[in-house]
Amino acid sequence: MRAFAANSIGLLATEQLLPKLAEYVRAEHSLSVKAELLAAMYYQGAIGAINQLLSLLDNADESLAINILNILTDLTERELRSGLAAD
Repeated sequence: MRAFAANSIGLLATEQLLPKLAEYVRAEHSLSVKAELLAAMYYQGAIGAINQLLSLLDNADESLAINILNILTDLTERELRSGLAAD
């Protein structure tokens, strides 16, 4: 449920929420939720969040790896932010 909420924040929030999202990432223990928070940050313009998201793969189990793949697919298919390939 928290991962879904983090994903929704990325869709609905403004970049003014980025400092709060960064705080949540630092405090979060669940890697799935952290991945969704990082995706939300990236979607709101925090370009460095994509590197943090990809670094989660270093310690990812199969479930988390699939989740991150789904996040990346989602980010590339969203029309509002097309810079993922360039980043």
